[in-house]
Formats: sequence, C-alpha cells, structure tokens
Amino acid sequence: MKSEQTLITSLNKIEEDYKNANKLNSKIENIKLLYTNFSSIIAIAEAYPNLIKDPDFISFKNNLQNTKSKTIEKLKLYNNLLTPYINLSNKNKQITNDFIELISL
Repeated sequence: MKSEQTLITSLNKIEEDYKNANKLNSKIENIKLLYTNFSSIIAIAEAYPNLIKDPDFISFKNNLQNTKSKTIEKLKLYNNLLTPYINLSNKNKQITNDFIELISL
C-alpha cells in the first residue's frame, strides 16, 4: 500500500508542476515524468487482478497510451518545425559575427 501512496503523491506533484510550468520545456519534462510513472501504475495494477479486467481501467490504460503516442508525435512535429528556425538563427548569428569582424579590420 505504501508504494501506491508514493506513486499517487508523485503523480499529484507532477500534475501540480505541470500546471505551474511557464515554459514549454518544463511542461514537456513533466509529461515525460508522467509517462515514466505510467509503467509503475500498470505494475501496481497487476497486483489487483480485478482492476486489470475492469473495463474502466482498460479504457484508462488505452486512453493514456493513445495520449502518449499523440504527445510523442506532436513533440516530433514541434522539433521538426523548430530545428530549421534554430539553424537559421545560428547561421544569422554567424553572419553577424563575421560582418562585425570584417568591419572591425
């Protein structure tokens, strides 16, 4: 029972941290922590055979897995959209630095 309480406390803290996070990276880290704890939820649930067979728990498990998949896809999309911007920004910084160096001669 102690491990269940520890897990619930951990999940509550993750949820609170997610709500209070102001930056996208912080929210992403909290989502990752939630998914890390997902395996613990399933492991604890396996100790309760009636819970594993319960239609609501099965639905919960499926919804969480679908949410995880969707989140991973959205993060990949976000990264794919952001990478060219970062590369362009770095290139612009280099051009600016090169220009400053050139006019300083």
